[in-house]
Amino acid sequence: MRPSAILVSSRSTAFFLAGQRLTYDEVQRLPADPNALKSWLSEAARVQRVKQNNVDQYITGALPGMLYQLPAPKNVRAAAYQALLTMPAVRSQGESKDSMGRAGAALSIDHPKAVQKNGLTIKGKTYLIVDTGTMLLLSESQTTTISGKLSLNETRTQTMLEAGWTNTAPAVPALP
Repeated sequence: MRPSAILVSSRSTAFFLAGQRLTYDEVQRLPADPNALKSWLSEAARVQRVKQNNVDQYITGALPGMLYQLPAPKNVRAAAYQALLTMPAVRSQGESKDSMGRAGAALSIDHPKAVQKNGLTIKGKTYLIVDTGTMLLLSESQTTTISGKLSLNETRTQTMLEAGWTNTAPAVPALP
């Protein structure tokens, strides 16, 4: 897998989080407390008419994007990380290194619902490595198993070389 760079220009007029269209200023004002952030996401789930038994999964799915996709302040990203640690499907995996050798806190996220398709059981898991100094995502890997066997066609890894926000057109960093 090749590393990717995620650079977002602040010229964007909207950012999306949990089905909500947010302005830059609204992103800056997101809650910096993990419980308040989870409450905000729960309300977004209600607005999106997410079934009550799927709210935790909805919140868990929204939180990782806050670590690199939104121009959120560091304290909001820290709240997203802390909130992730409290979610039922999330487990701390200690320290790990990404494909570039950078160390960070590793988390695994089990996708609790197995899908039955043509007699096969399909399950997914996501692994995150987070730089807890900057509260930015270093890498994200998703794996899928089909009836207990790893599916290479459904497995991917992204390594973020750089995440940042700018008012000018970003320059994509050179690949190693």
